[in-house]
Amino acid sequence: MTTEGWPDFWIRGKKIDWIDTIDEINTIHTIETINSISNINLIKQAIAQVKSTRIVNGDFETGDLTGWYTQYTSAEYGTIEITDEKKRHGNYSCKITVAEPLGLATPEIDQLVLMETSQVEKIELYWLGDPDTKFWIGVYYVDGTSDDFYDINTDITARWRYFSVAGSALPSGKRIQRIAVGPAKDSVNEGRTFYVDVVNLSPKSLVYQAEKDRTITPLTVENSGSITATENTDGYSLTVNNNYASLVEFAVSLGGAGEIQVQASPNNSDWFTLWTKSLSSAGSYIDWDFVAFPYFRVNVPTSGIDVSIWIRAVQI
Repeated sequence: MTTEGWPDFWIRGKKIDWIDTIDEINTIHTIETINSISNINLIKQAIAQVKSTRIVNGDFETGDLTGWYTQYTSAEYGTIEITDEKKRHGNYSCKITVAEPLGLATPEIDQLVLMETSQVEKIELYWLGDPDTKFWIGVYYVDGTSDDFYDINTDITARWRYFSVAGSALPSGKRIQRIAVGPAKDSVNEGRTFYVDVVNLSPKSLVYQAEKDRTITPLTVENSGSITATENTDGYSLTVNNNYASLVEFAVSLGGAGEIQVQASPNNSDWFTLWTKSLSSAGSYIDWDFVAFPYFRVNVPTSGIDVSIWIRAVQI
């Protein structure tokens, strides 16, 4: 794995030792059919990112806002877009322009995180703004409270600044719901343009375990099951309690045409469908996703066909 030119917090903590070991992908993926995945390199990269950050698409290298959602982007507040105009690393960054006159809020990008504050090593990013402008990181908790952190460009020119919030600065005993980043709601930011890149949330346990063992041993939850066409009168589903695992992989084999539903739930009762996949004939489907809910399910509502399902949740 090449790390030259990337910020230290993406490669710190002996994580490269672990990444090297998963080059032999079967040491993590015991299901033989995983070798047939056409985008196996993408899956390996996703696992590598999950081990070093809880943020999806923190470098915006998808070329869009995948993993993020935006707030306060009407003409009253400002605009958000992905751009290649200026970037700290890679090909893209997120460009945020604050409205003039200043509205009641400023544009921000948010991401669901769901982790205990005690597990956080750091929240980190790079931002670019004019002298005297101010940038913001907001941390929102599941109990409805929040904390705000600010960084001011004290330089005489615009340059990329490193902005971090240590886990020790967060209140103990709380669970993070989401983080938000963007220009602070301050008159100095009126009409100004900002860029943000390489947003990261480092899990403390990852760094500590790496320092102790010099390797990363991923915790996993795995489940598999099947049903024959004769038994399958109402469809078939398989669930895992992934304990908020960041990455869930699964493989489904159908004995005929059918639909596959990928679902998540906060309580193993109320299920949300993340996406569906239809197969026009018998075959297999293998995929993965980042999941921020404690329960994950693959559901095949189609009856009268053979169904086999395998799920593996990779935790950090």
